[in-house]
Amino acid sequence: MKPVRVGVVGGGFAGLRCLGLLRRGSSALALTLVDPSPESVFRPLLPDVIAGKIALRRLLLPLDPFCARNRAEFVKEAAERTEGVEIVLASGRRLPFDQLVVACGASPAFFGNDAAREIAFPLYSAADAARLLRRTEDVIVSGRPHSFVVVGGGYTGLEAATALAWRIRRRVPPDRRGNFAVRIVELAPRILGRLPDRFA
Repeated sequence: MKPVRVGVVGGGFAGLRCLGLLRRGSSALALTLVDPSPESVFRPLLPDVIAGKIALRRLLLPLDPFCARNRAEFVKEAAERTEGVEIVLASGRRLPFDQLVVACGASPAFFGNDAAREIAFPLYSAADAARLLRRTEDVIVSGRPHSFVVVGGGYTGLEAATALAWRIRRRVPPDRRGNFAVRIVELAPRILGRLPDRFA
């Protein structure tokens, strides 16, 4: 009897946890993980990379050895869509499946604002963190007045703003810190709106 082919799209928390549980539950499954990145990133600590508290490499889990340990095939490509019982990859390649797990997570939303897309610094991936870190360091080294605007007053926005302020405090002499500002922009009446008032 042929093994059941299970495709897992997305190498984040949910995808990796699911793949690991499937393998522990059955040695007979044919598992395939699909993700365009060679590694999974521990997103909750990305702001700490900006702050300089942790090296980016410590947040990365290479997917090749992870899949090898779980006897799964790793396909380093983006999944574009499904057609019938096939995953269609960006290259046009097709992967057949019997069961499919879609755990590809979220991506930054710019709500049709192309200008924002060009100049903004999302914080979703290792590449995003490296790019923001380079930009932050360039700004600090230049010494020119600069405002960092963080859009979103949720957990990630607050952590990112705190990380930027922390880095400025560590890297800029006290007499020059006034040249830099960190601001949070939030549509809701207050930041951390999902928490009780006493916490926000």
